[in-house]
Amino acid sequence: MKKGNIKFVLIMIAVLSTISFDVQAQGQTFYVAAESGFKLKGPLGFDEYLWAENNVTIPAATGSSLSVTALGASTVGNVAVSKTYTLKVKSNAGCWSDEGSYTIHILPKLVATTSGYTPPYCENLSQQITLTANINGASGATALTLVPNVSVGYQWSVIAGAAPLGNAAIVGNSNQVSALVMTPQNTLVDNEYKVIATYILPAATNMTTDVIGSITTQTTQNIHANPKPSIPVIQVEEL
Repeated sequence: MKKGNIKFVLIMIAVLSTISFDVQAQGQTFYVAAESGFKLKGPLGFDEYLWAENNVTIPAATGSSLSVTALGASTVGNVAVSKTYTLKVKSNAGCWSDEGSYTIHILPKLVATTSGYTPPYCENLSQQITLTANINGASGATALTLVPNVSVGYQWSVIAGAAPLGNAAIVGNSNQVSALVMTPQNTLVDNEYKVIATYILPAATNMTTDVIGSITTQTTQNIHANPKPSIPVIQVEEL
């Protein structure tokens, strides 16, 4: 990763660590990427607050907000972790509210690679190949165990070798696509394809307020096709 990209990622991590969920609607569902901590924020102005995680009271959580430490990618692994948080508040008059329940789905960190690239490629041979996006080491997202109504979507594009320098092209936006590999007019230009993999969340999810952390990954595949030699010219000599 380039130095500038690393700096951008570090800045984004710092920003994301400060983002909070405002606990409002009973039964609300939130999505958190592995490696992202978060804060649940309840309403202000009450005399007491009672927080619990998976039906276990959190004695130290006595204020209107609850900070939750990030789960690392290795801890989450390839299986989404679901937690239920509940909150009750007590008014100054001594009356307790009913319990609000909120679900947090912690999603595995996405890591994309590609397969289907088997060199060498020559411009005078058939160059229609199938590229497969592998997520966390398996075809598509088959390595992942996700919660209902959450899946992985794919977006492919050609980022080098397309017209006018070449004829690279790609068809499809599933985990497998058909790619055309041709020698560009400039033989120093490779065919380069990019795939972006993203968690697809339920339509009702507010991507601004209900999601924390990066739910997207991407990778590129460079393919170089070698130019064919010129037609051979022969001479005849007397023995």
